[in-house]
Amino acid sequence: MKSRTCNMESCPLHGGRPVWGAGSSSPICMLIGEAPGPDEDTYGTPFCGKSGQELTMYLKQFTKVSRERCYITNLVKCRPPNNRDPHVDEIAACEDYLTIEIAEKNPSVIGTVGRVATQWLLEIKVTMERVHGIPFRWDGVIGKSIIVPLYHPAYGLHSPRQMRDVIEDFTALGRVIRGQLKPRANNDIEPDYKLEEE
Repeated sequence: MKSRTCNMESCPLHGGRPVWGAGSSSPICMLIGEAPGPDEDTYGTPFCGKSGQELTMYLKQFTKVSRERCYITNLVKCRPPNNRDPHVDEIAACEDYLTIEIAEKNPSVIGTVGRVATQWLLEIKVTMERVHGIPFRWDGVIGKSIIVPLYHPAYGLHSPRQMRDVIEDFTALGRVIRGQLKPRANNDIEPDYKLEEE
């Protein structure tokens, strides 16, 4: 993906520096965040800086997978202003790029990092509190995958309890990768409010 150029002039974020996905060409897991932050915007690599260090640590210690064996990307490829959440039209404008990434990597397991990525991939408006660490079946781009919603590594910096939540999520991700934790159908989730009503 690093060799690609962004030609989505209709995208509200067009003109920013695209941060393409990076990692293994045959990943054991794909991680999808919401958008590049200031460090990613500067260096052109997803999940670098403090959050990237935290992600690498959680993968190694609790998922028992090295970062090099994963592929990491975001819903949108350019940084939204003031680090706000990406808007629906911005995500939709970048969706073709994400579809290409998923088709190329064909991951059997996808970790959605944070609320925005989780809601977009599961196509339901639900709080992370209700779904984090739970594997769901997903009829993906070219085949079936398992989605595991993960709290963002930065969430664990706020308190010991929140750090435990992040540890539990990345531990669950490892168990799914090793086939020790089975998914359930995502249509079991009752939405907190309709996606269309946002």
